[in-house]
Formats: sequence, C-alpha cells, structure tokens
Amino acid sequence: QLFEKLSLKEAYAQRPEEFYEYAGTLAYVCYAAVPVLSQKLEEAGMQKLFDEVDDRLFDPTLSLKGLAAEFGYSEKYILQLFKKKYGETFLQYLQRRRIENARTLLADTDLSVAEIARRCGYTGDQSFRRNFVQSTSLTPGEYRSKMALKKQHDIDD
Repeated sequence: QLFEKLSLKEAYAQRPEEFYEYAGTLAYVCYAAVPVLSQKLEEAGMQKLFDEVDDRLFDPTLSLKGLAAEFGYSEKYILQLFKKKYGETFLQYLQRRRIENARTLLADTDLSVAEIARRCGYTGDQSFRRNFVQSTSLTPGEYRSKMALKKQHDIDD
C-alpha cells in the first residue's frame, strides 16, 4: 500500500508533506526489517554450513580451515557455532559422527577395519583406532566381537 501511494507522483507533488510522511513510514519499516532479514540470512548461512559438514562427513579433506575459507567465517566463529548448536567443537562433532558410523559398520558388516576407517573419513587406521578406543574404550576388533556376541545372544533368546 505504501508503494502504491509513493508511486502517485502527481498527487504528491501537490501535497509534499503527505509524501514525506509516507516516505518516512517506509524508511522506518525498512530500517526495522534490516536486523530481522540480516538474522535470517545469517541463520540460512549457518544452516548451509551445518548441511555441508553433514554432506561431507566422511570426506577426509573436510577441515575447519577449509570451511572457514569456503563460507567466509573465521575458524573461531565456526567453533562457536558448533559449540552452541551441538555442545561440542567441530572436531568433536566430526569424530563422534564418524565413530558412530564406524560402530554401525563394525557391527553390521565384515569390512576390514582399514576399509571402515577409510569409509568413515580417516586417512589412516592408526588415527581411527585411537579415536575409536577413546570413544568406546574398546578396539575396533573388540567392539566387533562384542557386537557379534550380543547378536548371537539376542538370537538365542
């Protein structure tokens, strides 16, 4: 409605005070909308970042530095975003999600530990084993054996 009134140049040429009143109202509305729109754009950008991480979760080249460069955020800001959303740092989130996937693969497949490490985004099975033990207090082999016994026990019951 404001735009319609502002586009009536001839009518406002006769009553400039009315034009200034409408123009002032429009300026106020736009000024008030900027923070809201800015927040919405920021939230959309953050969601794109989180989606990108989830899409590339098992990509061994995924890094905080790369994400910062790609999205134009500082590494510190990305760390704050992850801490706020997930209660953990980017690296903790990445490792937790990768280990969750590894646990599923160990329990449900006969893939080698090295292959599981590779599929979960680790470039070497040593770092995978270290993170796995840190997360589960079991080696990948021990975890697989434990899950096989649990499945066998569940079948017997």
